[in-house]
Amino acid sequence: MADLSNIKLTSNIGDVSHGNSGNQYQAQQPQKKEQTPSKLRVGEIVRGTISDRINQELAYVRIPTGTFKAVISSNLKKDDSLLFKVVETSPNLVLKVHEVNTLIRGEVSSIDNLLRVLDLPKIPLYLELIDKMRRTRKSILRDDALEIYKLVSKGEKEFLSVTTISSLLNQMNEMQIAKLPLSINLIKKLIPLFVEENIISKYLNNLVDGTKELTGNLKTEIEDYLVDVKKNNYKKNNLFLLSISSEDSTSSFFELLIKISEDDYSQKLKKAAAGLRDLIAAMSLWNIISFSGKSPFHYIIPYYYNGAYYVIRIIKQTMNKAGNSPVSFSFSMPTENIGEVRAKILSFQNQLKIYLEAESEKIVDTIEKFRANLESAVSQKGFKLESLKIGLEDIASELSEISSSKSGDHFTVVV
Repeated sequence: MADLSNIKLTSNIGDVSHGNSGNQYQAQQPQKKEQTPSKLRVGEIVRGTISDRINQELAYVRIPTGTFKAVISSNLKKDDSLLFKVVETSPNLVLKVHEVNTLIRGEVSSIDNLLRVLDLPKIPLYLELIDKMRRTRKSILRDDALEIYKLVSKGEKEFLSVTTISSLLNQMNEMQIAKLPLSINLIKKLIPLFVEENIISKYLNNLVDGTKELTGNLKTEIEDYLVDVKKNNYKKNNLFLLSISSEDSTSSFFELLIKISEDDYSQKLKKAAAGLRDLIAAMSLWNIISFSGKSPFHYIIPYYYNGAYYVIRIIKQTMNKAGNSPVSFSFSMPTENIGEVRAKILSFQNQLKIYLEAESEKIVDTIEKFRANLESAVSQKGFKLESLKIGLEDIASELSEISSSKSGDHFTVVV
């Protein structure tokens, strides 16, 4: 993922907070004075649909109390439906874009269309941000997007010295969904939790390589934890905990990492230990916050495969009385021929949906080649393969909605 140095943060972005066309919310008073909706109040949020455009500044907008002539963004078109904020009611009705649904007739709206309706500029940062938002939200508040843009552009150098644009946008999006304040201090503390799984795996493998530098009890205790992972021992689940309850004097993995990161070892080993240490601290903080029920729990589970260590991230929503919230987990693994492959799995009632993302398009050809074998393997395990889609099309619609069917066992694979 390219860093922010490749993203143009234009100097005239100040116009964004007032719409792309500068003074479009400050239109001149129409020559013929129109009746204004007296029941509306400044600051009120109303659902409106564009009935017809009059010119670049004015349109007829249908709201619950009737259809009125209003000053709106020039980007909006006939039949656009969204939430407006009432800016003025007299002498003219002035409506500002407030919030837009990500779904239109059951399909996820395109990035370009969302940017147009939200009245945001088509620049790389907003393109990536809106793409992430439309995959995780039923609607997008314009102020949410503006807030994230402002923070990223303000803390560009500080944030991107320890994370990537993609991870940072994921984090801020999730923080907003969880109703957490986007304070600089809290963002910094949570950054390590949102690093990609392949980075965590790299830390683990570098730690393994560096154990030869360790001596005494520190070496023994670290190796004991790693052996548990290698043997798939249940104790491996203690690896990413802040502390463990133990009757003996065994240190937690977190405490061992602190010792390594602060002692005189190679920079490679200290960086790996510090990365894992900060991840554990950030995940513990996030999961404490999760008890409020507004943010999902994160679990990191290590595993050993073919001579290397990897991790699976499990994300589970809490406090759901209906019990219909999906559980998701993801992991990534590098391959020799097609680069890194990232998997995201959604488990919902009796359904399992798998999404794969790869650095190379070769994964599409590879899976297509073994399609018959995959279908047969799934069937032999007692699952019903509901669909197997192989291609490069946008899967935002697939990610946005999960079927509520409760009958049978389903297994869906989307690439």
